[in-house]
Amino acid sequence: MNLTTHLSSCPIGSILVTYGDGTQLSGISGQLLNLAYSGIRKHQRALYPDSPKTDGTHIQIKVSHRGLMGTWVSATVPRVVEIYDPVGKSQKVRLYRYSPGFSQSARAALAHTARLHIGQKYDTLQLLGIATAEQKWIPKVLRHWLGTRLQLPGCKEVCSTLAHKALLAAWEVDGFMGIPRPLGNQDPFDTCPADFEHHETFTLITEQS
Repeated sequence: MNLTTHLSSCPIGSILVTYGDGTQLSGISGQLLNLAYSGIRKHQRALYPDSPKTDGTHIQIKVSHRGLMGTWVSATVPRVVEIYDPVGKSQKVRLYRYSPGFSQSARAALAHTARLHIGQKYDTLQLLGIATAEQKWIPKVLRHWLGTRLQLPGCKEVCSTLAHKALLAAWEVDGFMGIPRPLGNQDPFDTCPADFEHHETFTLITEQS
């Protein structure tokens, strides 16, 4: 089964991890994006020092089965979008699913929550905030302050946070059945791409490298 078939058949709420090897942005946005990618990778290597799966930089979440590969919500520069081709020019991807799966009503809640953010601006200062927060030569207190203050109030829906909150919206519908909370007790605002790759609530479907 090839990657396109997996993307088409995987359930709503599946997570696609890509690695920053796709289209490169120019100008200040591109520079900030590369700084943010570097910061994310450093952070993930610190969290999972013995794992080879610490280089993922972007998360997309499946919200429908329309089209050849379904549609996916992607929080990226310059704004949050719903797309039909989640792979694009990326050379390396991993595809995961939430292991227990969701009911139809839970999947609807997930898609609704993810789509609420479509069109929301992804401010380039947020990228600088992410990058700054991971620069170890800056004192920790100052890193935390800069990483927060450089982000626009109410615009903290980076890709991992958005996907995690959408998954939790589905889990809140089905949680009475005793299924595990996606990513356990992780705070959505602390979520990074590698968390999806390492948590027991997610299962690898396929990968392309």
